[in-house]
Amino acid sequence: MFLSACEIPSHLPVTVACHNTERCWSSSTENRTSAPYPEFPNLVVVFPPFPEAIAFGEDLKRHGIGCHHPKLFVLQRDDNIRVIITSANLVPTQWNAVTNTIWWQDFPRRSAPDYSSLFTQFPGREVNQDPKSDFASCLAGFIATLLTDVPSQAQWIVELAKYDFGGAMGHLVASVPGIHSYKTPYMMESRHYACAERGPSGSSGMKFLGSVEASVVGLSYLFHNATDANGAKLKKLTSFLRKSCENAKDLSIVLTRNTNIPADANAVSIHVSNPIEFSEGDCVQLGFLPRNIAKWVSPLWDIGIFRFSGYVCPKEALGAALGGNNKKVRLILHVLQGPKFQDITKMMQPQHVIALCSLVAAIERCTGLWRLQEVLGQYKWPESLDSEFVYGASSIGSINAKFLAEFSAAAGKRSFHQFDSEESDPEWGCWNARHESKDPSIRIIFPTIERVKNAHSGIFPSKRVLCFSEKTWQRLRTVDILHDAIPHPCDRVGHPMHTKVARRRFQSRTDASSCAWLGLLRVT
Repeated sequence: MFLSACEIPSHLPVTVACHNTERCWSSSTENRTSAPYPEFPNLVVVFPPFPEAIAFGEDLKRHGIGCHHPKLFVLQRDDNIRVIITSANLVPTQWNAVTNTIWWQDFPRRSAPDYSSLFTQFPGREVNQDPKSDFASCLAGFIATLLTDVPSQAQWIVELAKYDFGGAMGHLVASVPGIHSYKTPYMMESRHYACAERGPSGSSGMKFLGSVEASVVGLSYLFHNATDANGAKLKKLTSFLRKSCENAKDLSIVLTRNTNIPADANAVSIHVSNPIEFSEGDCVQLGFLPRNIAKWVSPLWDIGIFRFSGYVCPKEALGAALGGNNKKVRLILHVLQGPKFQDITKMMQPQHVIALCSLVAAIERCTGLWRLQEVLGQYKWPESLDSEFVYGASSIGSINAKFLAEFSAAAGKRSFHQFDSEESDPEWGCWNARHESKDPSIRIIFPTIERVKNAHSGIFPSKRVLCFSEKTWQRLRTVDILHDAIPHPCDRVGHPMHTKVARRRFQSRTDASSCAWLGLLRVT
């Protein structure tokens, strides 16, 4: 067993997050954890949930395509915390008989916790350009997504605030199951700030920490039954929303804590004010925050460590209020430091730790290829140099021009020098599947069937590592994508490779000088 081999004392708390098809797709939170080994009473195995968006027909019973596949260790010590990212699975064969890659770094303990490090830093209106400044927030966000359904393990997010990740020597590129798009880090201009006690007011002085995508619920209850029998509220709301449609794409809304609703002690109502002239009493309720969002917003709001403001699209809200086909109103929730944020260590109780974990998990971040593009977009690539992109891999699913083009584009590949195009074309300079098919941009290092057959231990160690047939390998080799894997040093010849390392090299056209970017890509 891994814990025994590493001589981990049985009394230490250990949390292991891993994939399990049935448990990860289950809608029951009771299936999220297990304690499989009595000899390790403080070991908890966590099975993170899959989002409904990737289920077949949005039916969790029918499952879907998704996998939790991270190779990440976080080891907490008295004076530092060690982060380890590896390509190896947590099975004996991967560590004893297979070549893998490992990256690790120790981070020192702070004199006092810094909870702002759990959020991406936004100095003024500009995004922090320090390339590794968001290591802590990305690590916290990724871990929080694994633990959000397991309140007993939420304390790990609080523990991360005790360490200084400012000296990180790399970027963290995480991916999680779901349907993703680019997440802008900029805060929208705010005309109001919603406060439970006073209504809207200026938001100056409150540091922006991030945004959460949510929705407005309860519109049918408010406007299409006896609660608004004469339609007066609907008419007033419609008037406000139509005025907003004329003046703005996004509408600031007023959030109000409702402590007198027996059905939900965490209820937060959403109000629309007169967009022409704000008056504290001149508001119409649009709906509520969803229950699963309000359950962590309210505890953090009530003690003053966070404040929240919000935006909706007035056209969406108007259509839903009038009973249109689209009943969903998207809400962008902005998270800001509250007046008691500096006292967060003294004020937080167990329920606040759980709420903080949910908040960190919900904050919008770029993941996967969008995150890779976000990181590498900070660098100016020497476009005048010929480039070479090599990716050493083992587990490869389908190789197609569309994905290879997206991956290469995220790593900085452009088409300026390869193809004729017009700058007026919105796709000008974008590397796409057509370019990839004509001029492959990536060389993938992958072993031949002969090399696998001649391995020291035969085919068996590679049985679950490699996924190409000889026919497929030969077909792809003809298009100059796959190239044989030759281990180095020579004592690794004959052992399977499970590495995931990419290198992009730039070779000068005039002399022998070159520069390169190197990365371990199997973060998750």
